[in-house]
Amino acid sequence: MAVGRFPIAFANSISTVDGINGRAPFKKPIDNVCNLGTLYPQYFQVMALDDAGVESVTDFEGKSLTTQQNGHTGEMLTRRLLEANGLSYEDLESVSHLSYSDSVVAMKDGHAEIFTLGTALPAGSVMDLANSRDISFVPIDDETFNQFKQQNAAFQKRMVTAGSYPGVNEDVPAITYDTHMIAQCDFDDEIVTAFLEAVVENTDSLGNISRAMKDLTPKEMATDIGVPLHPAAEAFYRKHDAL
Repeated sequence: MAVGRFPIAFANSISTVDGINGRAPFKKPIDNVCNLGTLYPQYFQVMALDDAGVESVTDFEGKSLTTQQNGHTGEMLTRRLLEANGLSYEDLESVSHLSYSDSVVAMKDGHAEIFTLGTALPAGSVMDLANSRDISFVPIDDETFNQFKQQNAAFQKRMVTAGSYPGVNEDVPAITYDTHMIAQCDFDDEIVTAFLEAVVENTDSLGNISRAMKDLTPKEMATDIGVPLHPAAEAFYRKHDAL
């Protein structure tokens, strides 16, 4: 994007903010990148088997955990979650770095007690697990969330709502971020405006790709995620009374 290879792209909001600020894994700040709009949230989903005795992150100590491969967003967030609560992988009984499907198998078989992943809600892999084992979502407290927010302004707190999965009977606070659209800040205003108009006018079709986009509104698209809006995008959202 910054070097001009692509004028418009889809991105992970927390990675965009890290890139703009030059935080790892980026070696230097990335400029000429602006936000066009948020599409749908990604949830950092933290769940445990009901019989594991895990009610908070501090209960992870001595437990077995499965997450994604090193460097994957879900794995990175898992390390940050532990650090925010004074823990590390060394404090756990075991840590497995597996695919979503293999993690589900490990949880079903009792080889892992805690499963973390970052993805849209609901996730098919979690639905599969929840239909086989009794699970509960581990709530994220305000202190932990604030540490994430201080590190990266793109983090948002949202609820995993009751009924999202079998056995989830009450709302649970979670750390979230967003899939969003970006463009070069000097990219053609008319094209940006036409692009955003097409998104707003076709949310029903987009909902077939991700259910979370079915009722997408300009107000939601204009959510502040810590990335400056493209000038044409800002004008578009003001026209739609979204700012």
